[in-house]
Amino acid sequence: MGTPIYYPSRPYVSVTATDRVLSSPELLCEIFSWINKDDTFCCTVGNEAEDVFYESIDWSKVGSLSEIDWSNFPEAHNYGKRGVLLRCSLVNSLWWSEAIRFIWERLSGGPWNTDLPGCFAGFLDPYRKQFHANLVKQADLVTIDEDNADAHDRLIEGVIFSKLERLCLYCPENVDYVPQLQCPSLKILEIDPYFESEFGRNKYGLSQEQWDKVLDRISVLFPTLQTVNFLDYARVWPGALTRFEKRLPALEAFDKKSVVESTNTEIW
Repeated sequence: MGTPIYYPSRPYVSVTATDRVLSSPELLCEIFSWINKDDTFCCTVGNEAEDVFYESIDWSKVGSLSEIDWSNFPEAHNYGKRGVLLRCSLVNSLWWSEAIRFIWERLSGGPWNTDLPGCFAGFLDPYRKQFHANLVKQADLVTIDEDNADAHDRLIEGVIFSKLERLCLYCPENVDYVPQLQCPSLKILEIDPYFESEFGRNKYGLSQEQWDKVLDRISVLFPTLQTVNFLDYARVWPGALTRFEKRLPALEAFDKKSVVESTNTEIW
């Protein structure tokens, strides 16, 4: 039996074993760490809402799915472990203090919703920005158009990511500005370029000149890199990779098998 606790408005309340577990920082940390290991995703759209949508369609008049007005389809909010941990953080201050570390330590999973500067767009207080930056260990970054560089860089101006050790840099088509980022402990960089292959013809997202800019900026921003990996195909000028390696004094491993050195500048 739990120990009785007296409350003025209630006679007695027993503290159960469950209460003790859910109010223990050590045990909460263990629970949240297991949640954090789950990389699966789920969807919040209920079957009932979808059923109502499909029942509203006069299928006798529909020749193909492209003829359906999908604007009223129930909005889907996909979430995984980060969404679960976020809900846990809303329980009380203790749960928040334990969950917030797991929410922010790994801001990765695709450029559509986890681009590092964008994660700080909602913070106006520099202290809050730095508080959360101190938790980040792994993140995603996306190259952007240089016309938007100033506004993008201001989102994390003066913020230092002291624990960030692993970064994935996504390079969409025809954008070559690597955002300003201070991460003095960065060790691993994965570069994911835009690349398309169709009917035996290859389309590279960035030109050789653009890759010169990207690689040069990487060497300036992240001189502590020990490992660099290209995750998809890219085309650079002959000698560009050698020059890049020489500018990274701490580099130990460089996976460049997907990179083609060529003077061919054809788009396809």
